[in-house]
Amino acid sequence: MISKGSFMSHTAAPKVAFIFDCDGTLVNSTPVWAYAQPELLHRHGVDVTVDDFAQFEHLSLEDECQAYHDTWGIGANGEELYRELSNILIDGYSKVPPREGLLAFLEQAKAAGINIPIIPGIKPFKKLSQLSMIPKTFKVDLPEDLVKEALKCKNDAEAEQVGIEWCVAQCKELMAHGVPSIHFYSIGAVDSIKEVAKIIY
Repeated sequence: MISKGSFMSHTAAPKVAFIFDCDGTLVNSTPVWAYAQPELLHRHGVDVTVDDFAQFEHLSLEDECQAYHDTWGIGANGEELYRELSNILIDGYSKVPPREGLLAFLEQAKAAGINIPIIPGIKPFKKLSQLSMIPKTFKVDLPEDLVKEALKCKNDAEAEQVGIEWCVAQCKELMAHGVPSIHFYSIGAVDSIKEVAKIIY
């Protein structure tokens, strides 16, 4: 029988590259999201605990706002609450200082003696529900400018186009700085990636 440690030492792939996921993890927005929903409810006279939000964790941001309306009878409707929450989030993001981005990361890696290829990974933004789903699920943050543009969209088709344009701009910037390649996360975004590839290659 081969132990786990022994198995890993014999089967691990050679160190030829590693992937750094840079699909928007540029700011630490955790405090913004921890503040936004309670602040929205507080403004409408509803004070809640962390446990109160557990029932809404699986919902998109739009559906969550509708649930607030249905549960506590606040706001004219969910759409009104969604707009109000969006403004709270935009204001919050505007006050969050950026983390060091990819280019600074590459310089730090180089200075540390890492000389294997570093391949950035990108997943195009595609649906309005991802504004809340991505941060909640993957514990990452979306850039403030992308959030602002996405919030202007009336439907997912418009959001997908914004995602394509943002992805193209990010790819061009990365290529201009000499990244060896770009890895695309294609699950649920194949069509968007095809459009991006047509433009940048």
